[in-house]
Amino acid sequence: MTIEQRLERLEKENRWIRMTAVAVALALGAVLFVAAGQDQEKDKPTVLDQVRAKSYILVDAENRVRGQWYCRGNHSAFRLDDGLGKGTIGLDLGDEAAGMCLSYGRAGMISLTAYREGGGTVMLTGQDVNGGIQIAYPQGRAPLSVHIWDRKHLRAKLTVPEGEPVSMEWFDQDGRRIEAPTPK
Repeated sequence: MTIEQRLERLEKENRWIRMTAVAVALALGAVLFVAAGQDQEKDKPTVLDQVRAKSYILVDAENRVRGQWYCRGNHSAFRLDDGLGKGTIGLDLGDEAAGMCLSYGRAGMISLTAYREGGGTVMLTGQDVNGGIQIAYPQGRAPLSVHIWDRKHLRAKLTVPEGEPVSMEWFDQDGRRIEAPTPK
């Protein structure tokens, strides 16, 4: 083999090695580019057009349930709580009524309810539900009423019928109706 033939063969091999090196470099660059893009995509949250479920449960870092959003039959509800069974916020919607409740354990509760046929109620309770007040707005033809109770029994009731005199009833500690107390 002459020097010219050897030189020509080395040049062909050199071209082949260069083309292979360029192809490998391009392939490696493409793999690195795709991998870098996937890392960036991992950090982005997935955005969906729609999510469908019958319920969602929200848990904290200790896996305690902190909230729920669910539908059962014709009733849907949204609840949040403190995970300790004390503080609760609830929204409910059913066929007959819609309501909201705020409570913090046994410290007390505020409840609002609106009825499909009209009217609603507002309820405030004290610690351990040891007394409270309920205001009921007419549903249909029922009169407006205010109920005040202690730990066990209704203690006072104010009724405001439409077009009639207002009535006030008083009850003793056992829930028996008594005559109106006189101021001292």
